Amino acid sequence: MTLTGVVLAGGDARRFGEDKRLFEVDGAPMIRRAVGVLRSVADRVVVSVRGRPASRRLVDAIDGDVVWLADSPIAPGGPLNGMLTALGAAGPGEILFVPTDMPWLVPAALRGLLRHAQRAEATSAAPLRPDGWVEALVQWHRVAWWTGRSDLLRGLGTVGSRPTDLLRGGGRTALIRTTRLSVDPRCWLNVNRPSDLQATARSSRRRPTGRSGLRSAEAARAFWTAVGARSRRSPAEALKAYRREARALGRGRIYHLELHALEDARACARRVGGPTVELGEGIAAARRALRG
Repeated sequence: MTLTGVVLAGGDARRFGEDKRLFEVDGAPMIRRAVGVLRSVADRVVVSVRGRPASRRLVDAIDGDVVWLADSPIAPGGPLNGMLTALGAAGPGEILFVPTDMPWLVPAALRGLLRHAQRAEATSAAPLRPDGWVEALVQWHRVAWWTGRSDLLRGLGTVGSRPTDLLRGGGRTALIRTTRLSVDPRCWLNVNRPSDLQATARSSRRRPTGRSGLRSAEAARAFWTAVGARSRRSPAEALKAYRREARALGRGRIYHLELHALEDARACARRVGGPTVELGEGIAAARRALRG
């Protein structure tokens, strides 16, 4: 089965202060490092950029040919736009996303993610950090699952649209703890500011707050019920579905995804005069769980 690797390179790097895609780490631009790690595991490599042709400097920074893919001008914005665009263009097979700003990501970690996903017979997968946060820009999917469904997500617009929506909506989403994929915590270090390059990444000594494994089918059904309700402009129905999703995710201790389900529920509650205070308390509790 064909595996398409996609480098998400559409960000404007405001926090970094310059084009971090071209910033050199250990002698190579970060975008070249991201392309290189995908070449080691994927059959072809695509670079997703934001709604404009790639600059000459960006093209020159990559050693060898890649496919350049401009984000769709249709909402949603941000990384999810690039991911949905790539899913629509990928063709049959599998797709693997990585960000530009994870310069120490290694092929072995990605192969481990693929191996665990296949063993779990999953349709979607992502790494789960020991602190309970999902590494939302490193994702694997079976493209066939998203035929038609990606258009439903795109139709919701920009409000509440996040990369984690793909993990919430996967048929069987597997979350694999990062410590099972690489023993080097630097592998998962995101470089958002130049100072991050000097940061020392250490394994957390806390008890893990998130549970690895499969996200429940109940949570997935509730998510798609909410998506359908939002597409019909029925926020009250969407509110009930998002609350069901959040409860299922909370029981599974998948606090990062629970947090986003609760935030979506609160957005719907504000439109219909629903229990925003109660949902706010739930959001605070999910954030506390993630902080440990």
